[in-house]
Amino acid sequence: MAMLMLGLFLLGPFVTLGIWLWLRSRREPVELIETFDIGSVLGRSFAVFGREGRPVALLALLLVGLPQMLWMMTLRAVMPELPAVSPGTGPNAQADRLIGLFRTFPAAMTGGMLALLLCSFLFYIVAIRFWAQRGEGRDVTLGSAIRLAPGLLLPTLAVTVLGYLGFLASLLLFVVPGVVMALNWLAAIPVMVNERTGIIEALRRSRMLAMGSRGRMLVAALLMLVLTMLVSLVGNVAMRGLIGDAAPAATLLIVVQALVAILSAIVHAGFFAAVYVELRRVREGFAIPMLAEVFA
Repeated sequence: MAMLMLGLFLLGPFVTLGIWLWLRSRREPVELIETFDIGSVLGRSFAVFGREGRPVALLALLLVGLPQMLWMMTLRAVMPELPAVSPGTGPNAQADRLIGLFRTFPAAMTGGMLALLLCSFLFYIVAIRFWAQRGEGRDVTLGSAIRLAPGLLLPTLAVTVLGYLGFLASLLLFVVPGVVMALNWLAAIPVMVNERTGIIEALRRSRMLAMGSRGRMLVAALLMLVLTMLVSLVGNVAMRGLIGDAAPAATLLIVVQALVAILSAIVHAGFFAAVYVELRRVREGFAIPMLAEVFA
C-alpha cells in the first residue's frame, strides 16, 4: 500500500498535466500535418552514436569531459584544506563543504564553474546545429558549426536564462504551468542555433512549433530523462562498488563520471535536435531523410 501511494504521489502531477494538455488541445485544436513520433525522436537521439558521431564525441571529450575532469580533480585537491565531514553530519554535509570552498576560494570557484558552463554551451551549440542540419538532410560539416558557435554563445545563454526564469516564475503559480512553459520553449535553442533568430523570436517560434504536440513531447522528455538517469546511476553505483575509496580508485571514479557526462551531453544534444526536426516535420511538413541516410 505504501508503494502504491508513493507511486500515485509521483505520477499524479504528470497524469494531471497529461489530462490538462489533452483538454487544452481539444479546446484549441492545432492542425498538424502528422503526429509527433516519440519513437523517431528517441531513435534519432541515440543514433548520434553512429559513424558520423565520432567527431561530435571527440568534441564532447574536449569541451565536456576534460573540463569536467579538471574541475573535479581541482575540487579533490582543495577539499582536504577544509574541515573533514564527520559520519553523522547528515546528507547536507557535502553541500556545506562546497559552500565552504566558495567562501575560501571565491574567485577560483566562480571562474571554474563559469568555464565549465561556457564550454558546455559551446558543445551544445555545435552539436545541436550539426545534428539538426543533418536531420534535415543538409550537407553540413562540424567545422562550419564550430565557426558559428562563438557568435551564438551569448544569445543562447540569454535564451536559457530567460527560459529558466520563466519556468521558475510559472512553478510559483503551480507545477503544471511551469512544465507547460518548459515544453513550449524546449526547441528555443535549436531554433536560434539553426534559424539564427533573435532571442524573443526564438521563444515565440518554439512555442508555435510545440503547439499540438506538447503531450507527446512530455512523454518523450520523461522517457529520455529516465533513460539517462538510469545510465548515470548504474554507472556510478557499479563503479563505486568495484573500485572502493582508495586514492587511485577515486581518480578512476573521476574519469568514469566524466565519461558519463560526455555520453549524457551527446544524447541530450541529439534529443534537442531530434525534437526540433520532428516539430518542423509535424507542423510544416518538412521532409526528413531516413535514419540510415542521415546517421549511417
